[in-house]
Order: sequence, then structure tokens, then C-alpha cells
Amino acid sequence: MLCCTLLAYVAVCIYAAATNTLCVGGAQRFSIRCSRVLTVLVLAHFSFLTAMAIFGEPTQHLSIGVHQTYGPSDVVATDWSGLSRNVYISRENMIHKDYFYILGILDDGQDWYAIQGKEKSEDWVRGVLLAICLASAGYIGFPVVTAVRNSFSQFKKNL
Repeated sequence: MLCCTLLAYVAVCIYAAATNTLCVGGAQRFSIRCSRVLTVLVLAHFSFLTAMAIFGEPTQHLSIGVHQTYGPSDVVATDWSGLSRNVYISRENMIHKDYFYILGILDDGQDWYAIQGKEKSEDWVRGVLLAICLASAGYIGFPVVTAVRNSFSQFKKNL
């Protein structure tokens, strides 16, 4: 889905450049048509993610591949941001143990293994729905507040 969204974004940018809608009067801005297309693409992307979060079954998701290297739980290093982190993942220091679990028995140094999702809790579903509602309110509310503010500014100028 992310690849489709990025490709669609590139297509909109190419379309805007080809129809010369990026530069209007010397100022760089998107035309109304392009901004509407981008808005629809962003809404489609997040609607798909929302549907996956609400209706998806994490227990049906199996991820086999390269993950964080398995090893002893007491090896700590400083990462590029200056914070300390565990170099290896182990059953003792799994920070995501509420979300997935490792299948099988692993040897130290192994980084190719399978993880499977765990069943969603009611708290998790409520948290996702709250985050979706807040994000939607911000996405819809910001342009509304901006439009109201601009109309008040115009009203004051006309007085």
C-alpha cells in the first residue's frame, strides 16, 4: 500500500509538472486539482491502514525473514541518537511481547526467524480508534480552523 501511495504521489507530481500547475505566477504551489488528488490519496492510504488495524487478524500474520539478531539479553550499546539499546533480542528483553512472539528455538546470532502476531486486546483496539479519531479531527479540523481564521482576518480588514 505504501508503494502504491508513493507511486501515486510521483504520478501527481509528474502530472503537475507536465501541465505546468506547479508554477503559477512565479510562486511554487500546487493547483487545487493536485491538492485534491493528494488529499484523496492520503485519505485512501490511511483508510486502508485503519481497516487493517480494525479488521485485520494479527494471528494470521506470519513474518519469516531477517529480524533483529537473537542473542544474550545483557548486551547494551549506544545507538546513533545517543540512547542505549539492546544489541540483541531475546525472550527476556522483547519490548513487543504483547504484539508478537518468536516461533521456534533460536541460536545466538541468528537473525533469520519467524514471528507471528498475537490476538488484539480490547485496550489496543480502543487506543487505535482513539488515535484514528484524533488524527481525523486534526486532518479535518486544521483546514477548517485556517479557513475561519482567514475569513475573520478578511472581515477585520473590511471594517
